[in-house]
Amino acid sequence: MLIELLVVLAVLVMISAIMDRYWMSLSFELPRESRLIQENISLNDAIRHIQADVASAENLENDINEPNTLTIELKKGTVFYKFDEGRIIRSKSINTQGDTIWKIPHGKIQCQVLKKGDRGYAVEIKSCIEDDIFGKTQRKMANSNLFFAGAIWETAQ
Repeated sequence: MLIELLVVLAVLVMISAIMDRYWMSLSFELPRESRLIQENISLNDAIRHIQADVASAENLENDINEPNTLTIELKKGTVFYKFDEGRIIRSKSINTQGDTIWKIPHGKIQCQVLKKGDRGYAVEIKSCIEDDIFGKTQRKMANSNLFFAGAIWETAQ
């Protein structure tokens, strides 16, 4: 009886050592990856809004005083995108709180306006999700987009 109990305990120890990796995935990795995927969905939604605004733009600017701001001049007004740490703000005025705010705590976005003379004709947007795992930063879901001002862009309404 004692030998059978020791054999059962030894088998349970081996099974628990094997299952530890799966338990770690279920309890830590899966929720973290799910959160990062949701942030990437929000980041892509913001980029789709930028694409729509750039497609109908007459001019694009990066403000020298506000390096994290993209200014898009439209026929019906001006739209500003401010890329703060952990969020993207879309507003109709540079000083307002924003019409639309996307909260992306781990999202990183870089914006560069391409110019010919003094007119911006395209914008390059690089984005990714940066996650810190045990002190090491990992870049995930990296994208690079190039949108041209005044390009024809249709959406399914």
